[in-house]
Amino acid sequence: MKNQKKIIFEVFIILLSVLLSAFLWKYISIPYKETGIIGNYSMNHYNQNNDLLRYLFFIIFPILTFVAVKYFGDKKTIKIFLQNLKKIALPKVQVSSLNFLFFFFIILILLEFYSVEFNSQLVDVYHDGQIISSAFKSYYDHSLWSGSYIISGIFNETIASKLSWNFFNTVSIGSAKFAIIFIILINKILLTFFAFQISQNSNLKIVSKCFYFLLIFLVFQSLIDYNLGKVDLLNHRELPILILLVALPYMLSKNQLSYIIVFCIGFASLPTFFWSLDRGIIFNLLICLLFVLFFVVKHHEKIFLLLSSIFLSWVFFSYIFGEEFTHFLSNSILILKEINNIHGITHPVPFSDEPNSARATKGLLAIIISIILALGLFLKNNNKYNYYTKLILLFISVCCFLGYLNAIGRSDGGHIKNNFGYPVIFFTVFVLFNFFFFFKKKFNLKILNNIKTKIPFFLSLIIIAYSILDIKPQNVHTYQSRLKTYINLEDSNFIPKNYKMFIDEVGPIIKNVECIQLFTNNAILSYFLKKKNCTKYYFVWAVGSKKVQDDFISELKNTKFIIADKEEFENEFSPSYRLHHLKRYIDENYKEILSSYKFRVLKKIN
Repeated sequence: MKNQKKIIFEVFIILLSVLLSAFLWKYISIPYKETGIIGNYSMNHYNQNNDLLRYLFFIIFPILTFVAVKYFGDKKTIKIFLQNLKKIALPKVQVSSLNFLFFFFIILILLEFYSVEFNSQLVDVYHDGQIISSAFKSYYDHSLWSGSYIISGIFNETIASKLSWNFFNTVSIGSAKFAIIFIILINKILLTFFAFQISQNSNLKIVSKCFYFLLIFLVFQSLIDYNLGKVDLLNHRELPILILLVALPYMLSKNQLSYIIVFCIGFASLPTFFWSLDRGIIFNLLICLLFVLFFVVKHHEKIFLLLSSIFLSWVFFSYIFGEEFTHFLSNSILILKEINNIHGITHPVPFSDEPNSARATKGLLAIIISIILALGLFLKNNNKYNYYTKLILLFISVCCFLGYLNAIGRSDGGHIKNNFGYPVIFFTVFVLFNFFFFFKKKFNLKILNNIKTKIPFFLSLIIIAYSILDIKPQNVHTYQSRLKTYINLEDSNFIPKNYKMFIDEVGPIIKNVECIQLFTNNAILSYFLKKKNCTKYYFVWAVGSKKVQDDFISELKNTKFIIADKEEFENEFSPSYRLHHLKRYIDENYKEILSSYKFRVLKKIN
């Protein structure tokens, strides 16, 4: 009874801290400082750091409250936490029936992949343009950051499509989109192995482990799918984060393999920024957490190995990329400095009636609860959760916290939803584990003792998985021919008729020039015209400060043609609306020679 009252008191105090954090949300504010960048923040005189500070306070204050309540309830709390964190006792992985399930689930994942519908839906001129136009320029001049102002990551925007074009020996929209589909497959395989790893290493009996594996496998697979036009709960760019989570238990063992994996994770610290800037930041923050963990568990040699591999990574890639590496650094610093002011949207106040507030509040509360639950596991001495389960839940909860940073700065419904995957992973693992642990005595654990019961049992699990995954046998049979058709589809299949008419009309005008320049957010246009962008600013959306606009202007000197939006199609996000300095230069040096569809073609006066 006394213990129940204590728990009720702790929950009450934490709830009060959450409500207080929500109440103080609006009052956490830094005065606006003029940046010269026109966007939602500047129009509302809103400092880009406000949302970050509000988010950190909203999450950290209840966590600190929880730690304080625990500490004042028992002064040994911190000591107990550290002692439990030091008690590395990784379960010995046994060859079991789970291997059989894992093998068949991988087969099902591959069958789902071969069932993919290759739809020639209209391109997203912004996001598809982001992964195609930069790649198109690099495909012909081999430039990387020097040729394109990269927003998310060079792999996502340039290299992925180029690799696919080289593999299929076809430069097409279909082959570029296939690169993303293939990356999603790799994510799905990693998620399957992660589910297998969690189940295998849990303190559950074999039957419970099998059902546990099945359910978390199905939930994990639902987080991401092959519908490229849909906003998933987990982004395909999470790949390096998933790799680190899978590698975690191997890094804590003391065999030779653990040192190899630690070295590889450290060496990957820089390439993850090439993969995606925001995921690179999260990956490296997780490496910082690894430093702390290795220090606490006294794996000092692994700290030195991590530091050495990180240093070697920077030396190696700076040498390999040469001058391009300098462009990578300047490009990345500018993007990280300016992008929130360019496309920032004020984060909704939790528990309010503002747009997307309900979705945001759900995500924020999920993060707080996950961290509290994960920390709480190390404050108890019991055999219910083994060391691996506690540690992986702790790391997933940190991923929940860090992952939501991607929604800070661009806090629309899609970005908030796209960062809810880790909370779903955490609660799936935590809730289902407790469910099966509680009811483990209800299962007949002798069910797998003989072949007569083993085969029907596993067949039933496979049938359940098969029925839920999007597997189409008729598509599997025709995969090769369907893929070939998709890869070789003409560009005209992906654009409206009027768009094609504009391209046909402009083609003869720009026939004899090597490049054209866009002054529109329609980033795919240069690819359709089969012309390189004259400057590295192929996606004008990312241009912000006067400094960047001046650099843009300096690269325009030999540009003969510019394609801009018609005035009637401009909005608050259009370059003409945001980039006054650049617009003034274009108006003074270019004249309109064609107005068609949604665009104007401008030609240099002199």
